Amino acid sequence: MDTDEARKESPNEIVKTPSGSLADLEQVFQSCHAYALAIRDSVPSEDDVMHLNYVDQTLRWVSSQLSSSAGGSPRQILLLLFMLQDFYELLRTYVDSMELHVERNIVEHGQIHVILEQIADQLELTYDGMERVNRYIHSVQRDIIQAGEHTSPIEKIVIGSEIWVDQLAALVLCISPRYIEELKDSVNIAIEEIKCALDSTTDGHEP
Repeated sequence: MDTDEARKESPNEIVKTPSGSLADLEQVFQSCHAYALAIRDSVPSEDDVMHLNYVDQTLRWVSSQLSSSAGGSPRQILLLLFMLQDFYELLRTYVDSMELHVERNIVEHGQIHVILEQIADQLELTYDGMERVNRYIHSVQRDIIQAGEHTSPIEKIVIGSEIWVDQLAALVLCISPRYIEELKDSVNIAIEEIKCALDSTTDGHEP
């Protein structure tokens, strides 16, 4: 998926009847879960284990909330796909580079991208909508790079993973708003940033 090559679409943003559905994302979540556990079981630091437990728990919560959700706007769904893609690749690349053992059977790497592509292909967004999603993803990527500067490889993974699951949790709460007691500050901030990034009314573009 590459929004950089997006062409200008119709002014209306819609979701077509999909050949790939959001239910298929469960396979992506399961693969991320398996990779996260493999990394957690390989680290000696109790602090890293604690953070990776948080990553796994948040990932489970996001998956369960999405499974009961009616879905979001095309911009929200595209943002979800890009977040999952980057998070999955962060985990997979580290696991492969360290040759870690993964306990569970997981979907093949290529099939993960097929699942994401099939869902993305059903979305019709304006050029502005695609650009907004792309800019936001790039901003999160920059934040992860900056936060991981001057740290070890495993610390980069822990930091990046925690940022991505906080972003996923924030997006879920944008898709299906609800009250969550003692929500992390980072999630609250991400909620406002996502709303601002995807809201075309802030600069006069079409919704």
